[in-house]
Amino acid sequence: MTIGFLVAWGGGWIRFTTDPRVVEVQKLHQNLEEKYVATGGPSNFVEAAAGIAAMAEIRQKIDALPAHLRPAAEKSGQDLVAMYFRGQMNAYFSKPPDQRRAELDRQIRQFEMLRKAWEASSAVMNMVRGGPAAGAGQQAGQGGGRQQAAQSSTDAEANRVRSRKEMIDRTNPTQRAQYNEYRRAMEERRKQLGLKN
Repeated sequence: MTIGFLVAWGGGWIRFTTDPRVVEVQKLHQNLEEKYVATGGPSNFVEAAAGIAAMAEIRQKIDALPAHLRPAAEKSGQDLVAMYFRGQMNAYFSKPPDQRRAELDRQIRQFEMLRKAWEASSAVMNMVRGGPAAGAGQQAGQGGGRQQAAQSSTDAEANRVRSRKEMIDRTNPTQRAQYNEYRRAMEERRKQLGLKN
């Protein structure tokens, strides 16, 4: 048993400290928290684009990690998303009822700005990887930029749904009721503005 433990420890399978590469990702997430989450999110497109670029850089670092280190690195990102969402929800409920619609409108504008920054970033990455502008031969050789973009979008949505579920699972009934009320109000307002949910 002791020999097996020593072999595992010597091979790097057992660690008593967090791997420096995971610490680096956690610090990058913390920087995003301080720059964007603590301040209520980006206030203009330049800030939104910078935040999206930072997240893409972090994603690349996570993807480069060995599989056994990724969960710890991804958790700090999930915590960041949950913190941002809680901040948005708290901002809504902290307003008097007659000011909540204006707060929803502010959050919707911010979300749409982030979405456009994400789409612009994805379009650039698609071209770099050999997307529609690169020609059919390159597309065939690299699996097609559109397929990669679609897969990336599907993965992002799956991660968003999983993060939301994990966040809800950690709440009490009162918090869940607030979440449901907030989500209903947000979906209704987006519908009134002619936006997809």
